[in-house]
Amino acid sequence: CVKYIYQMNLSKDTKSRLREAKYKGMTVTQALRSVSATSPNPLRYSQVKSFYESQEKRGSERPHIYKSYVLGENTDSIQHKMVEIYNKNKYTSLQQVASNLKCDMDVDIPIGVLRGVKRSLLLKDLRPIKVQDVSEIQAEKRFILCEEWINEEENFDNVVFSDESIFALGGSTAWITTSSSHDVDRLVGERKFPEKVQVWASMSRAGPGDLVFFDRHERLNAPSYTDILSSHLLPYLDRTYGRSNCFFMQDGASSHTARSTMSQLDAWGVRVFDWAPSSPDLNPIEFLWREVKHHLRSDARPTTRQGLEDAIDQYWSNEITVDVCNKYIDHCVSNIEKVHSSLGFAIMEKARNLY
Repeated sequence: CVKYIYQMNLSKDTKSRLREAKYKGMTVTQALRSVSATSPNPLRYSQVKSFYESQEKRGSERPHIYKSYVLGENTDSIQHKMVEIYNKNKYTSLQQVASNLKCDMDVDIPIGVLRGVKRSLLLKDLRPIKVQDVSEIQAEKRFILCEEWINEEENFDNVVFSDESIFALGGSTAWITTSSSHDVDRLVGERKFPEKVQVWASMSRAGPGDLVFFDRHERLNAPSYTDILSSHLLPYLDRTYGRSNCFFMQDGASSHTARSTMSQLDAWGVRVFDWAPSSPDLNPIEFLWREVKHHLRSDARPTTRQGLEDAIDQYWSNEITVDVCNKYIDHCVSNIEKVHSSLGFAIMEKARNLY
C-alpha cells in the first residue's frame, strides 16, 4: 500500500524519466540525483526504489526490441535516424519523419510502422499544435499594426468586433459495414455529410451583439452583408457607443471589403478599424466561437438543424455576458505584445522555436 502511494505521487513526466534512467543502467541513487535536478517536486530514495522494483516485476525495465518484416536489416539504422530527427525537433510529425527517411535513406515506410518504432524507442507522441498559417507578408503587416497599437496603448475600449463562423452537427469519418456480431440496438445512424449553420455576430466591451443565422442555401455576399449590418450592427452601435464614438472591426473577406460595402459604411458614419490579415489570435470573438463550439460538443449535442440553432442562441444569450466579453478582449490585448515579439508570426510558432 505504501509503495502504491509513493508511485501515485510521481508525475507522468517523472515516471518517464525514471524509466529512461533504469533503461540506461543507472542505480537508484544515480537516478534520484539525475531526476531530482530537473523535477519540480522533491523525490525520496524510497520512491525511486519502489518504482524500480515495480518495473522489474512487470519485466519492462527495457523497451521491447522492435522487429518488423518491413524494416528488415534497416531496423537499427532507421531507429538511429529517428532518434536524430526527434532530438532536433521533438514535435516532428510521422509524415515528416517518413519524408526525411525517403530523402536520406531512400526507403518508403508506412506511418503505422513508424509509429511502432517510435513507441519502442520510448519517444513521446507530441503532436504539433495547429495555429493559423501566417505568410511573411501577413506577418509584416501584423507586426507593423501591433507596433502602432503598442505605441498608442490600444485597449480596444471602443472597438466593436464582428465575425462569421460555421457550426456543424456531429459527423463521423469512420464508416463500417455491420455483421451478425454487432448488436442492432448498439447501432446509431449518423449523417455522412452533417448539417451546417453559418452565423454572424458582433461583440465589444459593452457585451455581445445579435446573432444572425443564415438560411440553408444562403451565401454571404456584399448585398446580404450590408443588410445584416443595417439590421443588426447599426442598432447595436446606437444603443452602446454611438456611431461616431467607436470603431467597427471586420476581417478581410471579399464581402466585407467590397466597394459597395465600404461606401455604405461611410454613408452610415461608421468608422472601420484597421485590421491585420490572418489574425484570429487578436480577435476576441474567435474565443467566443470556441466556447460555444465546446458547449455544443460536450453538453448540448444537438441532432437537428433547429436544435443546433436553438443551442447556439441559448448559450449566446445566457452565458456570453459582459464579463466574458471583457475577459477575452483583455486576453487579445495581451496578445498584441506577444505577436509583436514573434515578429508578426503566429504566437505558438515562435514559442515552438524556443525549445
